[in-house]
Amino acid sequence: MPVKQILKIAGGYALISLLYISFSDWLLFTLFPNAANLQYVSMVKGWGFVILTASTLAALLRRIQLRESRRYRALLDNHLAVMLVIDPVSGRILDASKAAEKYYGWSMNKLRGKPLSEIDTQGTQKIQADMADALSRDQSVFHYRHRRAHGEIRDVDVYSGPIELEGKTVLLSLVQDVTRLHRSTNEILRLNKLFAQLSNTNKLIMHASDRKVLFDGICRIAVNEGGFLFCWLGLVDEQGIVKPVARAGKDQGYIDQLFITVDTGQKTGGGPTALSLASGKHVVSNDFLKDPR
Repeated sequence: MPVKQILKIAGGYALISLLYISFSDWLLFTLFPNAANLQYVSMVKGWGFVILTASTLAALLRRIQLRESRRYRALLDNHLAVMLVIDPVSGRILDASKAAEKYYGWSMNKLRGKPLSEIDTQGTQKIQADMADALSRDQSVFHYRHRRAHGEIRDVDVYSGPIELEGKTVLLSLVQDVTRLHRSTNEILRLNKLFAQLSNTNKLIMHASDRKVLFDGICRIAVNEGGFLFCWLGLVDEQGIVKPVARAGKDQGYIDQLFITVDTGQKTGGGPTALSLASGKHVVSNDFLKDPR
């Protein structure tokens, strides 16, 4: 509660008390000059003072509570930020902003009471640890992957901190979608790796002492600098069969079971390797598990 509001309540209480005491004392001595009756009436006056001041304070506090409740509701309904109010004990969502309802795709009724574990992909144990951490600080920042109603996973930064709500400590979390930023950052990192691979490969071509050193080095650089899972290099023999002559990385036996012919009419001649050799161009397969070639 703001200091200004506390002073306002205290001032109002003091004014009502002074007016009541002054008026009631004057009225008491005027109406009951008898000392015996005065003692009894004075006691009743004290009871009246307690009832009056307690009722006044209750009315003032109720007015403040209603004002805070309206302000809190307006914040959740009108703010553009995605906000969640979370019970740190149960790990359930107590309330959410209109923006959160729109972002996650669940209605407000479905959001309220939903466990965080149904939204966050990292598991209940980690969620509980992070909530305990957030309770111990004014504000904490966490990096999560949140699930939306239709199943899409998004990268989010969550700014979370404790607040008092109706006499209970809860967590107010602001959720910021950073999926596009993460993708851009990852793409920059990927391009940097490829540039390092290209640069180191060019240096190797200039300084390699023989073909085996060159081939082995190209594969090693692709894995170590380019970030590829594995790399292999093959030469075509006299029968038109592509024979692996260098490799690096973890291929789990994939390279050893390869049988590739440059004859595109053959069953093993229709893949990316044979097509590249036949056309003299690069061939890229970004989803090779589903690529019919």
